[in-house]
Amino acid sequence: SNPAHFQPLQLVDGNLKTGWCSSSADAQADALTFGFASAVVVDEVRVGTGNQADTASFHASARPRKFVLRTDGRASTFSVADTEGIQTVKLDQPLQGQDFTLEVLDVEPAEDPAAPACLSEVQLVSHGKPVAHPKAKVLKWDPQRQRLLGVWYAGDEGNPDRSLSFFLDGTWQLRTVVYGEPTRPKTVNGTWGLEKKGLW
Repeated sequence: SNPAHFQPLQLVDGNLKTGWCSSSADAQADALTFGFASAVVVDEVRVGTGNQADTASFHASARPRKFVLRTDGRASTFSVADTEGIQTVKLDQPLQGQDFTLEVLDVEPAEDPAAPACLSEVQLVSHGKPVAHPKAKVLKWDPQRQRLLGVWYAGDEGNPDRSLSFFLDGTWQLRTVVYGEPTRPKTVNGTWGLEKKGLW
């Protein structure tokens, strides 16, 4: 009900006092996707569970405690404790990909069963170093831009042959899988922006 205050971009702003909350009490209905311009290897995840604006907010929302991170047909499941602060979890197997989807599998419930589940921070880590986050100036909520961000797919469900991604840093990428050569996708990159006349 308040996307500007609980938007997903606040998961990567480096501030535990800001966060994202699910759109309903069913945290499993929402998934978070982290996209990168090129493939990265992720072997650790740093998570700040719950709404850590203050201690009262932390207990007023449900706190995710079990997750699955997916990419390119592979997945790793991990859990965190129901405590404030950042927790670092080493994955049971490194995951390599360009788009990573984080799903909540279980939560520590709030006193109000209708309360949403919240997260304060998520950081993907590769070989001990955090994968670069967007610059703070591009994390501000913009309803017009928000409608464009993300990935559009074409093709059969689960096996798209084309994807068009609009990234926060003002770049876009079109990936096309050549028929008969699924391991050799063709990629086109460019830049985009918003003006009064629309998208360029």
